Amino acid sequence: GIAGAAQAATVTFSNILDGNGIPALFDPSTTMPDSIDGNTLIIGLTDFTANGITISAVDTLSLLISAPAGYFITSLSYTEEGIGNAVTGIAVATGSIVVNNIPVNFPTQFLTPGTSGGWSISPTLPDSIFNNDTFVMVSITNSLFAYGDIDDEITKTFASLTVGLTAVPVPSSIFLLGGGLFAILGTMRRKRG
Repeated sequence: GIAGAAQAATVTFSNILDGNGIPALFDPSTTMPDSIDGNTLIIGLTDFTANGITISAVDTLSLLISAPAGYFITSLSYTEEGIGNAVTGIAVATGSIVVNNIPVNFPTQFLTPGTSGGWSISPTLPDSIFNNDTFVMVSITNSLFAYGDIDDEITKTFASLTVGLTAVPVPSSIFLLGGGLFAILGTMRRKRG
């Protein structure tokens, strides 16, 4: 049905630019669609780490997403994952995503003294962001912070963005027009025959 057709349609990711990170922590050259699901963008990373010495790691990635002909972009889901270690200090992961100039903050992940392990962030993007869009501008800003000694560290290891599509509905007037044309052609054939 329509849902299956929407899954077969593939969006275009373009104008992928690293923002303000010095050094660049997002890597546009290794940011590419997933080999299995072309509507998922796997975001390239370059040593996206903050520790007790560097203290912070902040960068922004921006891009344009375009729907294929006959489809609207109706949802985006963003996920990032990482690992952290807070020995004597703390480690924090946070950020935001901006879609069509509407910002959504990430839930903040904290590692307190004496904790370590994996973390993940998946912000909820409200449906109201999307309004029969055939393209959307997206900007993702990430911030990692670590305070304490050199062993206090937080690293982002994975990030992806998945796009949901819906087929543009065919107006009922098209069906009426098509039905009317068939009726006229049928009448013309009977008159000739």
